[in-house]
Amino acid sequence: MKMFRNAIVVGGALGVLCGASTIASAVTDKTSNMAVSMTVTSECTLTANPLVFDAVGATTLSTTASNAASTLNIQCTDGTTYSITMDAGSGDGATAATRKMTSGTNTLDYSVYSDASHTDLIGGTGDELTGTADGSAQAINIYGMAPAQAAPVGDYTDTITVTLSY
Repeated sequence: MKMFRNAIVVGGALGVLCGASTIASAVTDKTSNMAVSMTVTSECTLTANPLVFDAVGATTLSTTASNAASTLNIQCTDGTTYSITMDAGSGDGATAATRKMTSGTNTLDYSVYSDASHTDLIGGTGDELTGTADGSAQAINIYGMAPAQAAPVGDYTDTITVTLSY
């Protein structure tokens, strides 16, 4: 009988082992979804390059307008709408339409435009440059014109604040 008893114990042990493996394989995997998100905000950079008129003789300036060209370099996040305005500058009595460079107490009138034919003035509200960015760097051409005028000899300067709103 001892043999039979050992067989039962061995059989019982195999049954426990087999049952354990059946229980382990019956466990189901649990899953869950994880949300992933990111917010991309509008962002822009602006570099205003100097607008430099060529040196001109006082006699020539009294009969002939002087022109200059420059660029505003901007880069904005793709899809960002923007507006660029310029103030009247720092010259006394300047307006967005007629800015004033100064040399001591002397002034020299000039204007800034978005086109080479000098018809689209860049000024404050209503005279701004607008667009929608595509994410790449953009060079926006600007043009200056100092009309024919009498001006004493001197080095004339002004500072315009360029504002990029988005």
